Amino acid sequence: MDVDFYRKKILEKLCQSYKAVYLLFPDDNKCIDYSAKKPQKTEGSSSELPHFTRVREPVVYELEEVLCYWVENNVDSSYRHLFNDYIGPEKSQNFKKINDETKIVFKSVAGEWFALTFFSFKPEEFFYSFALLVTIKQVSDIQNDFSDIFTVSRNRAPVTENYIQLFLDATSDMYTSVWKVNFSKNELVQITISQNHVKEAHIDNLTSAYQLLLDKVYPSDKDAFRMKTEPSVLEKLAIGSRLDITYRSLSDDQKYHWYSAKIVISVEKTDFSSVEAENAEGKLVYPSDQSKIATLFISDIDEEIREKQELLRQSEHDELTDLFNRTKLDAMKKTEYAELDSCGIFFLDVNNLKPTNDKYGHEAGDNLLCLAADSIRSLQSRRVHAYRYGGDEFLVIICNGDEEEISSIYRMWATSLEILSRESGIKCSIAVGSAWSEAPVDLDNLIQIADNRMYVNKKRMKMQSGEPSGRQE
Repeated sequence: MDVDFYRKKILEKLCQSYKAVYLLFPDDNKCIDYSAKKPQKTEGSSSELPHFTRVREPVVYELEEVLCYWVENNVDSSYRHLFNDYIGPEKSQNFKKINDETKIVFKSVAGEWFALTFFSFKPEEFFYSFALLVTIKQVSDIQNDFSDIFTVSRNRAPVTENYIQLFLDATSDMYTSVWKVNFSKNELVQITISQNHVKEAHIDNLTSAYQLLLDKVYPSDKDAFRMKTEPSVLEKLAIGSRLDITYRSLSDDQKYHWYSAKIVISVEKTDFSSVEAENAEGKLVYPSDQSKIATLFISDIDEEIREKQELLRQSEHDELTDLFNRTKLDAMKKTEYAELDSCGIFFLDVNNLKPTNDKYGHEAGDNLLCLAADSIRSLQSRRVHAYRYGGDEFLVIICNGDEEEISSIYRMWATSLEILSRESGIKCSIAVGSAWSEAPVDLDNLIQIADNRMYVNKKRMKMQSGEPSGRQE
């Protein structure tokens, strides 16, 4: 169970008013503790809930396990029976039967009184699955607080209004919009959440309304988006189904923005105007007719995605030259390079790097490496990839090309190096070895063949210049 940002924000606000705050997810058997760390058998405090020490970060527990532990270590034995319906295997599902704002008053093991309040949220409200908010506050005077503790306000005021405002504050940051597809009414409702209100816009023609949503999706993402979100697809899903989709949307300046949509299939009462009647048990009676609803909770995840992409880019690129590095090469060996029909290799080694560093300094050596990298970068395409293999060594991999193309690419690179050297005034000499193979391609073996041929070329170049011909410079 992930602890989402907006859940943390909501509960952080509630923690300012309560001794303890929990969020229960019975379907997942999870309990998120936003106000404490794992209970310790310590002396109770008159100002805090016994056995709990408040911390900032939430902690996730197995609901059945932590509830049993919590009651045993925090609730006076005379009051533990109040929790019997919820303790034990499978009993956590009984939480789903709790009425909104149900309260339990109990005495702690330290002899202090506490009021525990439940507040439930259906899957289509604020959370991705059924959730139960639990708040605990210390009751200083049990006599004076008696009426407040046991009175449940039918119109959910005033305490519930505070809750809803807190949730509005948080969800306005979490969701950019919520789209509700009503299949019975053939309509789409766009819900805009702000810190002050929830605003709805109804579009009666579902086909036209969906097209408005689809028009905002980035062209290359439309097919995948349509396959999961088209009304005819959603209508066939079972009640309780949930889907996730990540997609890009075009902004007004024609740049794309990343979004995430969580989709929940549920039912909704078609009319709440007759919710005044009560049955024999005193429970409110709702109309029997219901509509099948698909709710899309749309979140702006652009910053998160771009941060991840940048971190990935940095992990796969050489810091100095910005070419791919060995980490990227290892990843490509397991994916794209494992299925090549043919492969060509250039193994390149910059001459005289060490003498340049020794005579002119490492900045001059870095300039030499960057010039070499720029000459190689000019070859890059969808099928041609350039790597800094290590120190003064570079690697070029040509995917699914023939031997003639290898020769053509070599001539392009030699011309690029000559032009860059002339324009920069930096003399750059590079030894090169090449290799080519049809499938099945043994990439490591090809690299080794090209490396050996590069060494032969380097030795020849050194002999021509009168320099020592040793492998190490």
